[in-house]
Amino acid sequence: MAAIAGHALYQGGHWRVSVRVPTLADRLLEVESRTPPPEPGSAVGLQVLDGWVLPAEA
Repeated sequence: MAAIAGHALYQGGHWRVSVRVPTLADRLLEVESRTPPPEPGSAVGLQVLDGWVLPAEA
C-alpha cells in the first residue's frame, strides 16, 4: 500500500513515524520502524502485519 511519510520521533530502539494513506481517505497512521525514517513528504511502501483498530473519539 502506498503512503506518504510524516513526522518521526525516536523512542529508544525504534522510530514512531506518522504516515498518510491516500487510499484510506488520507487517514493518518502511526507506525514503528527499527530503521531510520524517510524524509517527511516522501512516498513509502507500507505493509501492515499486525495492529489495532480503535474507534474515533465522539
